[in-house]
Amino acid sequence: METLFKFQSTYKAIKWGVMVGTMFAFHRYYRTRDMNAAAHWFTVMSFFSFFNIWVSYGLQEFVTEYGSKQNLSMAARNEYHTNAYKSYLQGLETNVKPLD
Repeated sequence: METLFKFQSTYKAIKWGVMVGTMFAFHRYYRTRDMNAAAHWFTVMSFFSFFNIWVSYGLQEFVTEYGSKQNLSMAARNEYHTNAYKSYLQGLETNVKPLD
């Protein structure tokens, strides 16, 4: 639980969840003039929105991190193969004996 608030995305999700819950509460209060219904909708929609937004931020971070790791790995692999091929060609050039 203590590591949950270590990330900036948690605070963003709380902020957006409360804002969405507030909009639902205002709408419910405007429609019914019932404060209990407004409080209920605020609680439910704040939590529901927070959870969805928090998961979305987490997935976005995971996909970005995974993609960049894969990209770096592929770049390193390609660089290794390119350098190995150049080294192989240089070895062929030095071992070639001229024809008499």
